[in-house]
Amino acid sequence: MMKKNTFIHVLIMLITWSINAQKTGMNTRSPRVALEIGNNLNIEIPDGLIIPKISGAELKSKDAIYQSSYDGIMVYVDFPLNVEDTTSKTEFVVEKGYYYYDATKAKWYKIDRYLNVAAGKTIVQIKRSVTEQLIGTTDTPVVWSSISGINNEVVKLNDIDKAIIELAPGKSFRITAVVGIGTSSVATYLRTKIAPSEPLIDGAKIYMSTLGVVESNSLNEPKGAGTDPICYVYTGNSGLKLSLMARSPEDGRKTFIAGEVTTQNEGTFILIEEL
Repeated sequence: MMKKNTFIHVLIMLITWSINAQKTGMNTRSPRVALEIGNNLNIEIPDGLIIPKISGAELKSKDAIYQSSYDGIMVYVDFPLNVEDTTSKTEFVVEKGYYYYDATKAKWYKIDRYLNVAAGKTIVQIKRSVTEQLIGTTDTPVVWSSISGINNEVVKLNDIDKAIIELAPGKSFRITAVVGIGTSSVATYLRTKIAPSEPLIDGAKIYMSTLGVVESNSLNEPKGAGTDPICYVYTGNSGLKLSLMARSPEDGRKTFIAGEVTTQNEGTFILIEEL
């Protein structure tokens, strides 16, 4: 009789566990969903949920494992990848934070990617002084005056002639130069490009750099019409130094690059956006 009662008791426990196994509760005896974490009343135990921590390199090493059945899985990356070390799946794993796997696109995405993307990023404008600069027939570095914007401490001008822009290491940037022709010029044009001012080292890369051209308009305004030079870079482990180079027509006609932006003209400036 004792054996029979014991068997019935175990059977009831198994049935109860089977029913409750559909839901798991932590700090609660009555979970209402598949997984519910109740309030922690123990003042000696920290609150919260610890997601698996993994480095970007470890996550990348498991690229082949993450397929459609792992859609939505989440990890916390504590040591992100450098841009040049990413794969197709880990393309965006370049910052510390929470990531989820999107099986449809076969990529890891940062959970806060739809929030304020400007927060913590560098967005700066580099300005010229009001003085127009005479440009020669060979590549001439454009001289700058000041920097303003968000998190601008990672962008500096060299102290000598302020023609070299110094970018902090471990960053990816899009750089756009808006160039105007000065009013002291005759009818003319300028060719421009964003170029490194010294050899690339320690993983620094220029992914793309387009040429720019601007020509005078008939209204004698500093802007003129043309195409802006754009550059995409990764600064590597030691940082990167760049200059905006400009050249005038080979016939030597008097050509000035416009000064700072004012209420009367658009002038010349550089916009740097951290990616």
